[in-house]
Amino acid sequence: MKKIETQFNDQMIEILKSMIGKKLNKYRCDPFTFSNTVYLNVGIYVDNKVYLLSNENEVIDYFGANEDIPVFKIRECKESDIRSGLLDVEQIDNPVDSRIKEIHVIHENQKLFRKEILTYDYDLTRGLIFILSDDREISFENWGPFGEHIKINCGHNLINKFDAIDDSNPDGDPNDVFKTTRSIIKI
Repeated sequence: MKKIETQFNDQMIEILKSMIGKKLNKYRCDPFTFSNTVYLNVGIYVDNKVYLLSNENEVIDYFGANEDIPVFKIRECKESDIRSGLLDVEQIDNPVDSRIKEIHVIHENQKLFRKEILTYDYDLTRGLIFILSDDREISFENWGPFGEHIKINCGHNLINKFDAIDDSNPDGDPNDVFKTTRSIIKI
């Protein structure tokens, strides 16, 4: 059995814990053109600190094939690190001006059973939901297994806006069964 782990590590969880009670000033991202997705990077501005939320490809054994899979990460950075992953795209500021009451880290576990034997066990961070003191929510979702896009939503009950779990078999092999579960870590 192959275990693959790309979920937020302890250091990233500590970064999120440090944000609780602080003011989310704004987030910076590519302008929405045709959808509410942005490419590669989002800047998160909390009090006097800047964080980079990224969704960059890493080569990972993804159910038997080495694939470029986007991995969601967060780190503290300099403001100059916040820039579009696309050429000639100027990012825009999205004001928030509200305190962070809670952060929900959305994790997924994807399992592949081949001939009823657990063959792959993959843990990943699917996204974040910021719960604000004015009861608004802002979510950032790792959008799919092969795209470096981040889907952004604002509103209420945003867990319902996350893409549905899909256990379909992309290869159609009757010996393969996929099982996906989702969990929420509340910070």
